[in-house]
Amino acid sequence: MKIPMKPLTKAVCARDKIALERELARAQIKQAQASLVEASRLGYRDIAEIILKKEGVLFSHHNFKAMAVAAGEGHKDLVSFYWDLLPPFDKAQHMHQAAFLQASAMAVQKNKRDILEYLFEKPLPPQTMKLNGLLNGAVMCGAGECLTFLLSKNTQPLDKNLLSVCASEGHVKLMKDLFPFFKTMPPYVEALNHAVSSGKLNTVACLLDEKDYGGHVNFSLLLERAVAAKNKEIVALLFPYADRKRLTDFLDRSHVFARMNEGSENFLYLQHLLQSTESRE
Repeated sequence: MKIPMKPLTKAVCARDKIALERELARAQIKQAQASLVEASRLGYRDIAEIILKKEGVLFSHHNFKAMAVAAGEGHKDLVSFYWDLLPPFDKAQHMHQAAFLQASAMAVQKNKRDILEYLFEKPLPPQTMKLNGLLNGAVMCGAGECLTFLLSKNTQPLDKNLLSVCASEGHVKLMKDLFPFFKTMPPYVEALNHAVSSGKLNTVACLLDEKDYGGHVNFSLLLERAVAAKNKEIVALLFPYADRKRLTDFLDRSHVFARMNEGSENFLYLQHLLQSTESRE
């Protein structure tokens, strides 16, 4: 059953200023602040201005959520309106930092690069420019436009886990964008392990194409993980890289377990691959 809309929310959504004034007159402060968030979601600056005139509803750290919601929806004019309500930067750096962190996180989550660019134009405390949190958010959400912008602004060493997050989420394009920033082998090895464990065939294939892992990766162990994860495509992809003797030992150790479990299909498939290779040789 559909829950009926509350009168204050209904007035906001309808952009009915007369009804809004009437409902605000009897609304509690928390209700008014919630209606400010709804106005921000819809991008109604005129409605937000009316709500902020209610006694006790001040734009402060209590309702930075309104700015964050506007940022996530891409309402740049409303984000700018809220930002201009903040106290001067030299008197309230902590408020500017808190507002930036909340709004930029939502902008990244929704991949709103234009909002992110606007926020970065503002004066900010130096510690705010440690961007690994936003970078992690961008790769988790697949926010390619925001990732590109953040990489252009970043001056700190990148978190080595960024590749692994991309690999686990299956974001091939974003992972390729990060490759130039990682010169050593360990982040690639970790990413490959995460891609296999997460069953992401596309990022496994991409990582295998990017590097010659040589002795850095135990492919037989990776293959065992792919079998355990019941991912036949990854089993086939990793098979040519694995040590045949170790695989034979693995099959010998595992045959009883495989027969006792319904998930033995990949075990049998690996056995088939090994036997087919041996017959060709």
